Amino acid sequence: MRRVGTIVACLSALLAAPVSAAQFIVNFDDTTAVSSKNDYRNQLKALGLEKYANFGASIALSAPGTITFHRVAAESGFTNRFTGGSVTALEINGNRFSAPVSLGSDMFAQGSLQGKLFFTTNGNGDVSQIGSEGFGIFLPKTASGQYRSSTLYLGFDDLVKNDDDNHDDFIVKATIVGGIPEPATWAMLILGFGLVGFAARRSKTVATA
Repeated sequence: MRRVGTIVACLSALLAAPVSAAQFIVNFDDTTAVSSKNDYRNQLKALGLEKYANFGASIALSAPGTITFHRVAAESGFTNRFTGGSVTALEINGNRFSAPVSLGSDMFAQGSLQGKLFFTTNGNGDVSQIGSEGFGIFLPKTASGQYRSSTLYLGFDDLVKNDDDNHDDFIVKATIVGGIPEPATWAMLILGFGLVGFAARRSKTVATA
């Protein structure tokens, strides 16, 4: 029984070990200051977000993880939609920075999120993917070249050719809420559970002999 106890203790330690901590990795060349026309400029500034990257930017995950999306704010005369993996939701005009509304969660693999996060509008029928003019990623004033975080604020501009170029037509908060154990960790867990079962059967056989 002592052997079983030792194996169980080892398994407990493995289960308690942290999973891979995923982060968003944003790569970009240029940034633009958040426009004074952005209705939520003050709320973004209070979060330390004073500029954004859009054209040519990319977003990737450093490790597999689960992302939860929240509706934060919107100001538009069109019907805009955000899609993040299997999560999809329409904008609802208003300010919800103080109480974001959950849109749902989905699991994402490590690597690029291109094609997995995007905005659409009935204003001109365009799809704004990561790296396009209409898809803004709000960033701290000091960010340069690359930005890493477990939380991103994404903004949509549904009329990028218009003077009202502000990325406040739909603002979504994306937060990584959990990682996924590495394959080696899964293998160790499976092996450990097998050893527990083997030891338990062996102990039972010895006790009845």
